[in-house]
Amino acid sequence: MTPFVIGSTLFVFSLLIYTLISIGYVYPALNKIQWDRALVPYLLIQCFRFMPLALLMPGQVSIAFPVIAAEILAYGHFISALFALLAVTLVWHKIRGGRVAVWLFSLIGLSDMLLAFVTGISFGVMNIPVGSALFIVTVYMTMVIVSHVLILVILFKTRTNSKS
Repeated sequence: MTPFVIGSTLFVFSLLIYTLISIGYVYPALNKIQWDRALVPYLLIQCFRFMPLALLMPGQVSIAFPVIAAEILAYGHFISALFALLAVTLVWHKIRGGRVAVWLFSLIGLSDMLLAFVTGISFGVMNIPVGSALFIVTVYMTMVIVSHVLILVILFKTRTNSKS
């Protein structure tokens, strides 16, 4: 198998497993509590989006890994983590503007994920040795994707419920 096929397999399996865990256990439990409390665990997962900063550490990825790609991935996720931290702080402490902060984070976070995918594909990073950074993509980012989808589900659900 090629590195791309192996990386893609790891990514898809992790995404599937996190989706099954979330649909079967996490979402049903959090669905029983207020929207703001339900968002907190998902937002806390997003706060760990600083992890791709490791791409900028010497020796963590191959010297063939394009510096510009590492910077786009690292700083984009770090900015998303900062907005997630702001959102979770406002929501957790029931400070005015919490819902707006979550929507803002979602817009920034989803844009960042799209940029990360485009960057990864454009630079062919799945064919470059990335060492332990592979686990950021295959284990952590899959959790980020699933939790982000659930954040949006909660936001849209509460928006719909508040209209009726």
